[in-house]
Amino acid sequence: MLRRVSEMWCHDPKVWRFVFARYLPALAVLNALWEVAQLPLYTLWWEAPPLSIAYAALHCTLGDVLIGVGALLAALIVTRAGALCDWHWI
Repeated sequence: MLRRVSEMWCHDPKVWRFVFARYLPALAVLNALWEVAQLPLYTLWWEAPPLSIAYAALHCTLGDVLIGVGALLAALIVTRAGALCDWHWI
């Protein structure tokens, strides 16, 4: 099914609000928790100064967020998603 340009996800301000106000913050918090939880598994936790540990956790969290945003955008493009009100949430 072909959609008109005005019906595509990239032209819907609600999609962008969802991505920036809900998806990104949740993704960032969950990835930060994941990075901190697995720090004791690495020698960095036992040998590095606290500032290096904080930098590593922040750096890895930002990388995970970029991967998550890229995955979301790729999914929206591949599925040719429409406006936010047309998304199937189940």
